[in-house]
Amino acid sequence: MKNIVLVRKEKIDYGATNEKALVRNSISELALESDMEPKTFVLPLTEQNLRFDLNERFNTFIPSTKVTSDQVSSGRLYVYFDLENYPFYKKLSEAVKKEARRKGVFRLKRTVNYDEDILLIASDLYVLAELFGEPDNVIMKHSNRAKNPYHIILMVNFSGGTMSHLEYTFSDHESMEFDWSGVKKIIEFNSKEMSPIKPNNLTDLPLTYNADAIVASAHLADQNLIEQLNKFRYTVEEGVRQ
Repeated sequence: MKNIVLVRKEKIDYGATNEKALVRNSISELALESDMEPKTFVLPLTEQNLRFDLNERFNTFIPSTKVTSDQVSSGRLYVYFDLENYPFYKKLSEAVKKEARRKGVFRLKRTVNYDEDILLIASDLYVLAELFGEPDNVIMKHSNRAKNPYHIILMVNFSGGTMSHLEYTFSDHESMEFDWSGVKKIIEFNSKEMSPIKPNNLTDLPLTYNADAIVASAHLADQNLIEQLNKFRYTVEEGVRQ
């Protein structure tokens, strides 16, 4: 079975992606591909590519911020989550799951581009809920959305016993940092501290992932996933309105 991965081109680490993953610009180009060998096709995340008709030839992978309720019936649509695919988050998840009790304090600080939707926050809540348990209580604060940069802060108590502080800034670049203080382990990450050095300048480490990771970690877009995402979307949207 062939896979189609729709992704923002700046998010893909092509060097770490399997050599059998082929880059194409549009869905129409796939009509010329042979059916003989399973392949993964990486295509840009555009409205045109999102509107194509699903068929039995392809498993299709789209970001969690783009899935809608009317897409559930296809059975070949998969959803991937931005946070879940970063290698450093995978290491955090593995370490937390080894803890006998997932009680602790988790802090996340993300700076994302202006064109990102606030639904990215709902997607992060979905991923964190899988690791720490359902959010029992969410308190949200935000700055004036008419002023840049725009800030949203969430304080969340998860059912597994983790307290968290999630901070989002909508700006003209991307960065991420987090720290986890568990019962026996402390884990920290800061993308700015891993920036490669250039003459007289520091450049941000690209926050990227590979197409193979997307295919391996994606979730089937079934009714349960849609309902969970809608629940977190409602939480975020209501908080922003206040």
